[in-house]
Amino acid sequence: MNIIDSSSLDKTFAQNNSGLINLPLFKVKPVKYQIQKTEIENVIFQSRNSVNFFEDFDYLHGKRVFAMGEGTSLSLKKMGVSSIVANKNGSGGLIEFLKSNNYDANTLIVKGKNGLNIVRDELKRMGHKVIEAECYDREKLSSYTKLKLDYAVADAIVFTSCFSVQIYLEELHSSSSKAKLFGISKRICDYAKGFDLQIIEIDYFSEDLKEEIVRAI
Repeated sequence: MNIIDSSSLDKTFAQNNSGLINLPLFKVKPVKYQIQKTEIENVIFQSRNSVNFFEDFDYLHGKRVFAMGEGTSLSLKKMGVSSIVANKNGSGGLIEFLKSNNYDANTLIVKGKNGLNIVRDELKRMGHKVIEAECYDREKLSSYTKLKLDYAVADAIVFTSCFSVQIYLEELHSSSSKAKLFGISKRICDYAKGFDLQIIEIDYFSEDLKEEIVRAI
């Protein structure tokens, strides 16, 4: 059974002969950034890549750190940083959490270039001071020729971003494909369904992820 994880970050859940393979659809590169000199109490990391390309962890001392999901929180933990995760996934869950706990302080959002602005825009609407540090960028691969065969014979494909869905549709999708499609969030699934793709939401960080996928296939 061929299960493809399209993430730019290897989840490292694959083992020899497990049938799980990581085949990214885009590459990620660092971007130079500067943090404005202002009083900041809250820091929000929007993705695992925002953690991986952030270079100023000393800056986090004495600040409340929030992670947009369990994966981002785990990445922060590996860097020795404790973080707060909302009970509900995604931007909406984090906004609701910030509101309900009255975390109405100046906020730094660490994100990728052209990343989601939902949290930033809502916090600004609420009157908060928000600054951003865009520490990485995503770009398409120069060619998808080598990936076409792997994706064509896949039994399942896992999408970890809307960008990966977009690239799949532009470069690899075929009407003859028999692959079951999976998204790791409602936002990704809703995006895919907008193109009439049949997709199933899964818990990407579940200990029995492979079994969950196999059952759905």
